[in-house]
Amino acid sequence: MRAIVLALFSLFAFAAPLAASNIVIMVVEDPNNYEAPRTMRDFAEKQLGHQVTIIDGNKPQMHHFEGLVEALKDADLLVLFSRRRFPPKDQMAAIRAHLAADVTPLLIGTAKTETSPPMPIAWTRSYGAKKARIFYTSLGAPEDMQIADVRRLLVNAVKWTLNPEAR
Repeated sequence: MRAIVLALFSLFAFAAPLAASNIVIMVVEDPNNYEAPRTMRDFAEKQLGHQVTIIDGNKPQMHHFEGLVEALKDADLLVLFSRRRFPPKDQMAAIRAHLAADVTPLLIGTAKTETSPPMPIAWTRSYGAKKARIFYTSLGAPEDMQIADVRRLLVNAVKWTLNPEAR
């Protein structure tokens, strides 16, 4: 089973532990993106208990995620924590192929403007003919990641996206 996690947390908990999965996390250093590289590295090391590969974007050039195509070949889950990035065609093709392979996205976004209308901090949807699960949250700021309930929400979202019995 392969899943793509394109943002951050879920309210769903599963008591049964899952086998270790291969998780790829795409991040970008951006002053408006909640210090994603640091918070995701810390979260992966302390909370996930899976094989995690962090793909740091904008290296060696803007919009480029070095190593993404290769990392997605064996990925069970892709977490996307970046904003306003447009990967090159080969990387977008790899993401689309991953999505088409019966996957579940989990999204991490940012909502840091005071002028925007109130919006949900988390939601779920299904995607495509195979009804892949999508989870999104606007949580993820460094101060959010200090809250045990927020970290638990993310761990549960990962479990929810990786749990084949829940589909």
